[in-house]
Amino acid sequence: MTITTEPAVLSYSGDDATVAFAITWKYFATTDVVATLRSSAGAETTWVLNTDYTLSAAGVSTGGTLTATTAPASGTTLVINLDPPNTQTSRLPRGGAFPSSTVEDALDQAAQRDAKLEILWDRALRVPKTDLRTGSELELPIDTTRASKYLKFDGNGVATAAAGTATLGETGLLSQDTESELTIASGSVTPTVSTHSIDTEGDAATDNLDNIVTTNLEDGRFLLIRGNNASRAVTVRDAQGSAGQIITATGENVTLLGTTNSILLQRRGSDWYEVQLGLSLGQGQGADIASATALSVDVPGTFHDVTGSVTITSFDAVAIGTTKILQFDGALTLTHHATDLILPTAANITTAAGDIGTFYEYASGDWRCTSYFAAAGGALLKGVLINSSGDILVNTTTTSTSTPKMEIVDSSTFCLSLSDVTTDATSKTGRIIGRHYTNSEEGIFLIGMSSDGTNNTIQIGGSSNSLNAATVINFYTGATNTTLGGSAVLALALGADQSAVFGGLVRRTVTNTITAGTTQTQAGATALTTDINRVITVAVASDGVKLPAANSGQYITIRNNGANNLKIWPASGDAIDGGSVDAADSNLLAAATTRNYFAIDSTTYYTG
Repeated sequence: MTITTEPAVLSYSGDDATVAFAITWKYFATTDVVATLRSSAGAETTWVLNTDYTLSAAGVSTGGTLTATTAPASGTTLVINLDPPNTQTSRLPRGGAFPSSTVEDALDQAAQRDAKLEILWDRALRVPKTDLRTGSELELPIDTTRASKYLKFDGNGVATAAAGTATLGETGLLSQDTESELTIASGSVTPTVSTHSIDTEGDAATDNLDNIVTTNLEDGRFLLIRGNNASRAVTVRDAQGSAGQIITATGENVTLLGTTNSILLQRRGSDWYEVQLGLSLGQGQGADIASATALSVDVPGTFHDVTGSVTITSFDAVAIGTTKILQFDGALTLTHHATDLILPTAANITTAAGDIGTFYEYASGDWRCTSYFAAAGGALLKGVLINSSGDILVNTTTTSTSTPKMEIVDSSTFCLSLSDVTTDATSKTGRIIGRHYTNSEEGIFLIGMSSDGTNNTIQIGGSSNSLNAATVINFYTGATNTTLGGSAVLALALGADQSAVFGGLVRRTVTNTITAGTTQTQAGATALTTDINRVITVAVASDGVKLPAANSGQYITIRNNGANNLKIWPASGDAIDGGSVDAADSNLLAAATTRNYFAIDSTTYYTG
């Protein structure tokens, strides 16, 4: 055959279902095919032939099929490429007919090897054709020379190994440079690398650094400087004007004493800004800001005191994403605005001395107060105040006499709403629970609600399989509207017979459709499980039912609405009307009649 197109690398996306993948080029041996699975995280796994996949027969001019043992998962990529060995195994005989097939196969394999090399070549780092460096100049240094070092190109573009550290350098903003000395000239220095020691002009005892030339370090780069000589002091002066001026974090001058004091700067446009270690760029205590209608917050620092009493309606623009933390030194008005100055309560705030607010610039010149802490009360968030005692107050700043931990004051119809979802036309539930005596136990169901397409239901004391139910529910009333404690007027609990007790009255349980047992024996009689029992099917006379196990005080009513007389048996081990143990009531219950049984102890029923 001829090879008119290069065998391309094949790539298939996993979908958790597909296991058969077409190979569109001829392979002379199954071992010439390499399958690699790339995970969604970028990790590569080379598949093993006949373990992770199988291949159709080799030597087919149109290719074949790779069949995966397990379908590649969604998010993964299966890559199939041709990797023929760099060997030549064909042997041509002397004399005889020309072995055209053998020669053609050998040429085809050579073409495939060339294609493999071209793929590797295309993925390799190369220099341009016009590059002046050739031969050994492009070789990496030997392993012992480059160990634990960084690849660096010297002034001629030749690869060398350079020592350095990874501090900040991995960001690309601070390169791996060796520190060098700069001497101040007329208040200025010109850095060439990212770290320098600074010495005074003419070795003077003190000197001022007012400007740093930006020529050699692009916008965004960091510059670390320190003093060069322990006996000389360099003062970095804040905001001296002109290009290359230095803006310190506090707005104050910074003196580099000796050789151990350093300052980290970042170029932002034509100026340099101090970056305080351990803080984000521009953080730190800034200068006081005088209150004004449009508060001027475009000053270095994050933390500021606001002085004066002028009403504030907006802040000026700094940069989107800027955060300012302001402490107010006295009373003034912060005016809420829907975009310019959004306040937590959607209403104006009157500050007091010591109040602290955090403000975030979410759009250019538009600020949102993300938190407000009142010195006399606590945190204020959208009408919610958490005071210094930890009380949660909604739309109020004072608690009632009973000092609850949460108080809601609302003039609207609704003060508190509970629901597990808010989706329209969807069943909803809401619950209030209490903590159990045993911490490891589920909570106690206090009150809940459910609303579906048919009913709105209120539950009290239980209904959830994930919460403990109440064992007693007490209702209290007071003699007057100032009575403390009150008196219990109704208690709900379960009686010994598991009936609900309402203040001493029993609401009896009912089963309405009972079929009598058909064996006319105690064992085959239908067992009754409720207080009131209506039998509707008695197929033949003496078909029977069986009373519950006797429980002193228990009262059972049986109504026969069947067509025949009904026989009534006691529970196993019990007796009726002083008769023998396990003997049926000697009087059958006629159709359309009712009979009552009451237990006087744990084994005996009487009729009545």
